[in-house]
Amino acid sequence: MPDKKILHHLYRMIIMVKGLDGFLDLIGSLILFLTTSSTLTWIVEKAFQHELIQDPQDLIATYLVSASHQLSLSTQHFGAVYLLVHGVIKIGLFFALYFEEQRFYPYAIVLLLFFIFYQLFRQLLHFSIIGSLLIFFDMGIVILLWFEYGNSKKR
Repeated sequence: MPDKKILHHLYRMIIMVKGLDGFLDLIGSLILFLTTSSTLTWIVEKAFQHELIQDPQDLIATYLVSASHQLSLSTQHFGAVYLLVHGVIKIGLFFALYFEEQRFYPYAIVLLLFFIFYQLFRQLLHFSIIGSLLIFFDMGIVILLWFEYGNSKKR
């Protein structure tokens, strides 16, 4: 089993990344709520224009530009609400877990498992490599949370 101190530091770093990710989710939600789909398409095209000039076959850039062209209003609103809820939960969990509020560890594990199962369901409907990577990342966080919860009970 890995050193508990290393796991604790890794856990703290990942919790900070999740907190930052929650904040970015809120910003993304705000952007989706306040812009039109044509504006979002323009932003994505401008953001990846240089990359696509260098490499027209760039997998991520071509995927994002293509996805922005297919963005419907209902998908945009769903994404905005999803990011808002996801961001608020992540920020709340960040504060609870960063300050080691033991009673929130089981809730965090259950919420992350819920998001993992939801992401798996979405993957069955619309597979994406990014979605798969996020599932594995969240599974790693659940494992670290489990270890941290066990260690925090011993302290």
